[in-house]
Amino acid sequence: MQIVPATSIDVESTAKCFSAAFSTDPLISYFFADHPGGRYAAAERFFSILMSARIAMSMPVLVARDGDRLLGGAMGYTTVQADWPTACQQDWDALEHSSTEVAGRFALYGQISEAAVPPQPHYYLGVIGVAPDARGTGAGGALLQAFCRLSAADPRSSGVYLETGNPDNLPFYAHHGFEVRGSGEVGTGSLWCLFHRHPR
Repeated sequence: MQIVPATSIDVESTAKCFSAAFSTDPLISYFFADHPGGRYAAAERFFSILMSARIAMSMPVLVARDGDRLLGGAMGYTTVQADWPTACQQDWDALEHSSTEVAGRFALYGQISEAAVPPQPHYYLGVIGVAPDARGTGAGGALLQAFCRLSAADPRSSGVYLETGNPDNLPFYAHHGFEVRGSGEVGTGSLWCLFHRHPR
């Protein structure tokens, strides 16, 4: 298995991989359950926009591969968050307004997350996912560790912050040193906000 930086060539295949990985995820279901274009297509567009923006801004975007097989990916921000490229922002705005409910759901998610964000500079792991047929290969742990290593190597970063809407993920993150900083209700589910502090 190799963990390597993603490029724009990887966006389409990785967005499909993320969509499959999150096909039953409570948070994605909350965002796009009644989307007129269908939940899977909306989720794929969501991940594609996020990945394209982060690659354009030279933010951390990683993919796990076993030869030619794509196992999963992870993406987020460093301690410095620049403005999105105009084209990506326009695509995001279109996604937000593609359903009467999406913008409000994104806003609630943001409110819960922002309330738990650590005050110290940190890396943000926005998405980590593994293809359904690659679960159990260790790809998820390898991606998480690789992202955490990027953060730990940055002297400005105090740790890694992330959120999850899936309670089944909490033991996985706890195993890797993440602690819950806050939580809130989103639809009929919950959002947990977690932080891993780097030892200095």
